[in-house]
Amino acid sequence: MSNILIIKLGSLGDLIQANGAIKDIKSNFPNDKVLLLTSESYTLFMSSCPYIDGVITDKRLPRWNIFYLSKLKRLLESYNFTHVFDLQNSSRTYFYRKFILKKPKNSWNKFDSVLCKPISVMGHKKMKLIKRGWKNILVDPSVFVNEGKHSIKLHFDMHHGYGVLDKAINELSTKDRNEFRKYVENNTEFNPNIMFISKKIILDKWFKDLFKWLFRCEKVFGTKKLKGYDQERLYAYLAERYLPFWFKKYTRTTVCDWGYYDLNKEKTKNNFQK
Repeated sequence: MSNILIIKLGSLGDLIQANGAIKDIKSNFPNDKVLLLTSESYTLFMSSCPYIDGVITDKRLPRWNIFYLSKLKRLLESYNFTHVFDLQNSSRTYFYRKFILKKPKNSWNKFDSVLCKPISVMGHKKMKLIKRGWKNILVDPSVFVNEGKHSIKLHFDMHHGYGVLDKAINELSTKDRNEFRKYVENNTEFNPNIMFISKKIILDKWFKDLFKWLFRCEKVFGTKKLKGYDQERLYAYLAERYLPFWFKKYTRTTVCDWGYYDLNKEKTKNNFQK
């Protein structure tokens, strides 16, 4: 079991709003010990939070008080935290991360980019295949019985218009066109949400290639004719499928857990309600 640190010093309202993020962190590390570093005023209150396993009190004494900081440093280092989540993101917590906390071992050092864990597009229901994928079935009847052929392309054809992805790929630069076509035809999962972490030099290259392609696609599909949920956000859906291909081709990638949190639902619950 590892120790996970969350830093959130205050205020009370901010701590209540951070409840959702704290819950998500705990759900991603269910077997680990999650500790919260917070101000003395909120130690008792946050002790009742069901998503943390303990509270560490920070008296927030002046930073020139080296005796206090030295004591705090020894205390925090004794836990040997493997992950640190700074939800405060202030000058004080930056100081803590830089000088007080022992830096966790970074398993991402050998990678250029971090993507969301992939989702599968396999397992379409038979009736949905008939309703939305009948054109694909006519081309290749085996997709009706073979889940291994439930590719990214089939999924896109069913949900965003048959043949749309093919037309879009035709507008892609020659350096990626054939490879990307094979990628969507042969893969049954992709990294979703267009969320990633990477260096600026890589981001610049990614956005340059992406928007060069999307601007070409816009000349083909326009915007006024794109109606309904399936196509109103067509360019976002295209970017979402292109992203994992591009990053895996041009960078060294790893993946990270991800999740959604509905803030609107939380407003209807009591604080810290399970």
